[in-house]
Amino acid sequence: MDNYEQFSKMNVIESIATRRSLYELDHKIKITPKQFRDFIALAQTNAPSPVNSQSTRIIVLTDAAHQKHWDEVEKILANIIPSEKFAPTATKLAKFRAAYATILLFEDGNVVNDLQNKYPLYATKYPDWAHQANAMLQYALWVGFESMGLGVSIQHYNPLIDEMVQQNWGAPATWQLITEMVVGNPLVPAKEKMILPLTERLQFIDTIE
Repeated sequence: MDNYEQFSKMNVIESIATRRSLYELDHKIKITPKQFRDFIALAQTNAPSPVNSQSTRIIVLTDAAHQKHWDEVEKILANIIPSEKFAPTATKLAKFRAAYATILLFEDGNVVNDLQNKYPLYATKYPDWAHQANAMLQYALWVGFESMGLGVSIQHYNPLIDEMVQQNWGAPATWQLITEMVVGNPLVPAKEKMILPLTERLQFIDTIE
């Protein structure tokens, strides 16, 4: 992987503020496939995890694999959703299919089980902490992609698609699928986001009685 200098000009603060879910995407991203892969590797290498467990696993689907993934998802959903109500779902899936890539993020159950056995006092907490580690990597990817001018949305078709993912992409049964991250070139600006007042969500305490 190239050194970090190729990503050193990312404006992280601005990207945190402008990051939004984007669904109108195409595959014509303005970075190279190598830069795309290098950044994912950089994020996964450096994302935090409880006791450095590094339990998050990633499978990245591009090109024909990306297309096939959403074809297979559509087949699964078509067997569940009545045909007369399927049109909105088909439209949504077509938007995902038009994007550049799908990043499948998992948590490795073997790692979590090992930690539970090693530290039984915290056994009930490790599944939650693994999800937190996964979420931090998701956010690192999302903010980084935003800084490179890419659009992202997060999807959750698991567990409906778990068996398909195992069969098609070789994910072991011990890997729990958490998220499908769709990445592409944004075609329209993000919509305005409703933001609750910070007075309801944020406190600063600097004195005690």
